[in-house]
Amino acid sequence: MGTSTLGIRVAAGVAVLAFAAGSCAPAFASASGDEKPQKKSQKREIDDVFKRWLKEDVIYIISPEEKAAFEKLATDEEREQFIEQFWVRRDPDPDTPENPTREEHYRRIAYANEHFASGRAGWRTDRGRMYVAWGKPDSIESNPTGHVYDRPQWQGGGSTTTYAYETWWYRHLEGVGDDIEIEFVDPSGSGEYRIARTPFEKDAMLYVGNSGPTELEALGVANRNERAAYGGSGGKTYNPPTKYSQFEILTKLAALDRGPGENVRFDDLGLRADDPRIEQNALPFAVRTDFFRVSDRDVAVSLTLQLEHKDLAFENKGGVYSASINVSGKLTPLSGKTAGKFQEVILTPRYGEDNIAAGQLQKSAFQKNILMAPGRYKVEVIARDTTSGKTGYITQSFVVPRYDDAKLATSSVVLASRIEEAGNRASSPQFIIGKFKVIPNVSNTYRVGQPVEVFLQIYDAQMDQTTLKPSVDGEYIVTREGKEVRRVPLETAGKFYDLTGSQIAIARAIDTTDLPAGTYTLQVRVNDRVAQRTLTPETEFTIIP
Repeated sequence: MGTSTLGIRVAAGVAVLAFAAGSCAPAFASASGDEKPQKKSQKREIDDVFKRWLKEDVIYIISPEEKAAFEKLATDEEREQFIEQFWVRRDPDPDTPENPTREEHYRRIAYANEHFASGRAGWRTDRGRMYVAWGKPDSIESNPTGHVYDRPQWQGGGSTTTYAYETWWYRHLEGVGDDIEIEFVDPSGSGEYRIARTPFEKDAMLYVGNSGPTELEALGVANRNERAAYGGSGGKTYNPPTKYSQFEILTKLAALDRGPGENVRFDDLGLRADDPRIEQNALPFAVRTDFFRVSDRDVAVSLTLQLEHKDLAFENKGGVYSASINVSGKLTPLSGKTAGKFQEVILTPRYGEDNIAAGQLQKSAFQKNILMAPGRYKVEVIARDTTSGKTGYITQSFVVPRYDDAKLATSSVVLASRIEEAGNRASSPQFIIGKFKVIPNVSNTYRVGQPVEVFLQIYDAQMDQTTLKPSVDGEYIVTREGKEVRRVPLETAGKFYDLTGSQIAIARAIDTTDLPAGTYTLQVRVNDRVAQRTLTPETEFTIIP
């Protein structure tokens, strides 16, 4: 039949809807005649498969970012890989061969076609669209022939006759809210139920002379026109609960129309650091990794992401400015299997009109702490500004160190923006290391005169048998171009010193008042006076004007 490998794999992912939507032609039929027409025909059919996948299969669940990325792909191989990753992103357990999310999606399409068809495929109807996107409701009130309806008082009271209608209720929909009620009305009696935008659309008597008046209308307090305009300037007589106000209904329907794709904080859109889709609309950010020993088997890996507010789009809501960033990450070891994933939202502080200008000069940081075994890993991080859509991508490799028991060792040397005692105020595990709150300076960049704050943990220094405590001293040595410019002793006392068993945590601010702009090396010399061993971990920092 001349079917390509590409065609076989893609068809397996999209053929369910192609059949359910009424396309009964074989996906890749052989052509008679010479070879060129056959290849052109196959190419057209392959293109049609991809178009159907985008415009029919996943139209209700694909996010705007995914759709834009897919439309920019140039080759069938890229499109095929994208489709594979599309479903992987939605797979609750990507390490198993089954993908229950994909199977459930195509089951919903088949169900919609079977139960909601009305002169057109069921998946194209309003009920089909809601069912495919959001799944089975928690409850359904069905009135297929209409009935006598007693209006609640906020609808004006009184009785009327309704068209056929259904009310779907969802306990919770991610990205939409709780207690979500959707009403579908069939005014034509054709089986074509359409989403109602006011509670009065199911009233069969609304436009029939003076039939079925509300109690308010019968008393002359309101007129029939106010029902059509209810919730607006013409409907002041009707005072619905907030849930049924015109604004809330339209807001809810807008969220439903966006579909669940808006809630997919994508781990991977097949993007690379050099991908033009990132470069054209990049969101700059920085990521660093730090390591802290937990046991001889596990290491706490702190992934810290930092963004500058000047790169974000702050949204003004009633004079209050804020920005939010969707962050997702994936950790991969050399074996290629996923070692961990995370998806979070960074919310900046909220600013008023009086301090938004100053706020846009600040930075926000996010931290994820993950227990990992020693070894080499890769981390991929994607950050998206939810207001502007600007997206950034970073991939980094790192080695989780192996800590040998009873052997002098240190954590990463963490250069921080701020170090303070956490106390009992810590409401989040972010930035908490023992009794300290340490907010890393991800870029290791400081202004002239700004102190460089340093945090370090020391492990397994031997005990002094006289004091039954470790005996450790040392110093911070700052050099520039190989020349020493500053030497500061370690502080082994005070509020920024913590001894827990054989683990010591030390924090120190190093004054840079008289240091000019430039790049410096910071070496931390740690001496175990009992074991007579010395370690000298180091890092670099930059001072800018």
